[in-house]
Amino acid sequence: MNTANAATPITHTFASASVTLNAAELRVTTGLVTQTWRLLDHGLATISLRHHDSAREWIDQTATPRCDWQLIGVIDDHSSADYGELHIATVRDATDTDDHLVCELPVRYHQAGFELCWRLWLFPGAPGIRSQLTVRALREMSHDETPTFLGPSHSARLALAPGLTAGRVAGYYNDTQHRNYAEFPIIREQALNPSQADTVDWASALQVQADDSCLSLVKESHKCVNQNGIDTGAFVFDPSSVRVTGLGIAGGYGHGPWPRRERARACWACWTILSCGTLDDGRAAIKTFDQHRYPFRAKRDALIMANTWGSRGAGEGSRSAAEQDNVLREIDSCADLGVDIIQIDDGWQCEPGADKPFSVDWTPNPTRFPDGWTTVREHAAQRKVALGLWQPWGVEVDSIVRNRAAGGFRRFKIDFISLGGPDDLERLCDKAAEIVARTGPECGINWDATENNVRMG
Repeated sequence: MNTANAATPITHTFASASVTLNAAELRVTTGLVTQTWRLLDHGLATISLRHHDSAREWIDQTATPRCDWQLIGVIDDHSSADYGELHIATVRDATDTDDHLVCELPVRYHQAGFELCWRLWLFPGAPGIRSQLTVRALREMSHDETPTFLGPSHSARLALAPGLTAGRVAGYYNDTQHRNYAEFPIIREQALNPSQADTVDWASALQVQADDSCLSLVKESHKCVNQNGIDTGAFVFDPSSVRVTGLGIAGGYGHGPWPRRERARACWACWTILSCGTLDDGRAAIKTFDQHRYPFRAKRDALIMANTWGSRGAGEGSRSAAEQDNVLREIDSCADLGVDIIQIDDGWQCEPGADKPFSVDWTPNPTRFPDGWTTVREHAAQRKVALGLWQPWGVEVDSIVRNRAAGGFRRFKIDFISLGGPDDLERLCDKAAEIVARTGPECGINWDATENNVRMG
């Protein structure tokens, strides 16, 4: 193990958040939660986890420290790690998060041919810490050199101190367009017996309570109760530890080798959240952390939206609603009702009754919109109603930007996002970032995630 870059202690502070690294330990704090890792020969192991308003130490101090991560068939407890240089940056004024510290510690496994990077987000004053692994190949690799199935590989592990008294797991349902009835719940919650081992593969959150303290783990993946998706794993729990499996980096069928040299693969992130009180207090802490991770921007987010799809039935019926005269009527209706945005859905781009409604140039069809976007835009401005526009996710960003300029749209509904693996997910995220960068802070993306087929992200 080479820790020469950490021989001299490094400390970086932003508001109440700070990072400290020396030759033996990495310690981070938000000012409310502190987590400490020991630099082992084979990786980082959590040795302390504390909430500043509680006397409880969540990590078993008598347990032998074990690495927080494991990649089956690639990296294990016997691998030799070489630590790189710690990188720390302060992120301010981001469109999608609160201000925070990011610290990244590369960990290289030369014999296996991989570099992992331990990435932490620290929001000052937040009740938790966001952690994420990235994986990059140090050399070109073939299928034969890399496992195509990573199985129970995990990206987070905690050796839990004794004294757990209660537990709970929770997840949410997708396929909402077929579950949009009162008898169908949106959330599933189930008690977790803290004295018994259990593997839960449908939940996105796990909570355990000890005395007057609560630990919550939330996985930042697309897992749903009724659809696990691709490589989302499980919470593997026993009274002495909890592991978060499923990395999200191994592709689906037809995808090439998942490790690359030119760009690291990002694993699913995990939120480790502490709070005082009961499991319900822990639920409130999750919401508080969520507000740091995905902050509410009133100018961008405090909106009521209507949509042309559905007002004339399914299929071609709804496409026929995306035409100029009807959109003008819906703008008037939105103005009367106090609705902020009318979103023009599928149909605006194609001839009525088109056999191939998506084989188009993605400009307003002159039969449906004889004035292009001009009349609709002017009428919406007069009635003080904003406009939104539907497009499939495969459409080029230039098309979205061109329609934004012509129509003044503030929302873009991105549809048909059925992704087969991490390559697709990366392309989508890159495209979303470019849309946000090129259309301005007033614009936003509405994700259509109503289907129930197996997907990534």
